Order: sequence, then C-alpha cells, then structure tokens
Amino acid sequence: MRLIQYVRNRKGQRIGCVTAGLYNTNEIRMGWSQCAISKGDRFNRQFALLKAIGREQSDKHFISCTDLAYDVKDKMGIMIPTKVLKCLSQMLVRANKYFFKYNRNISNSTIGI
Repeated sequence: MRLIQYVRNRKGQRIGCVTAGLYNTNEIRMGWSQCAISKGDRFNRQFALLKAIGREQSDKHFISCTDLAYDVKDKMGIMIPTKVLKCLSQMLVRANKYFFKYNRNISNSTIGI
C-alpha cells in the first residue's frame, strides 16, 4: 500500500511528490522529490513519482517518522526543501490514520509517535 501527495507552489502548480508506504508491517517510510524550477526543470509527474518511490524504498534515502521529528535531511545528508517538509508532515498524519485503520498490528511506539 502506498499514499501519494503532490507538492505545489504558491500558484498551485505541481512541483514535487511525497509518498508513504508501509514496510515490514510496522514501519512507515516516506519518500520525496521536487524539481528545480529555478534551474529550468519542468515538472514530470511520472519522473517525480518514480524518484519519490525510489527514495522511499531505498535504505539510504527514505525518511522515517523519527527522522522527520529531528532533522531536515534524509539519511544521506540531502537537505529536504521547505515545501516538501510541509507536505511530509501532512503525509505523516495522513499515513498514520490510513495505516492504523487498515493494519491494527502497528503500535504507536514502533513508528515513533
């Protein structure tokens, strides 16, 4: 199971993607992507989704609930953009509600709440 949310700029245009998935029945992992519009990038929905899912599945780049509470970097030390952080915190709340509803075996302590 996976949740997807798009990151939007002030004009409401999509500029990135945030995903959340359940792993090992007790760990919520999140991934993210954001295009560099200032450097001339254009948003590509498929590429953004693939990048976010890749980070979510990677052991080096995923973001766990405890990481989000303490740091603004992923496990490789890459700074997470402010817009993405806002969406990640919203996704954390959404993922907890969703995965708790469908999987009662998750305890609050295992996901860092």
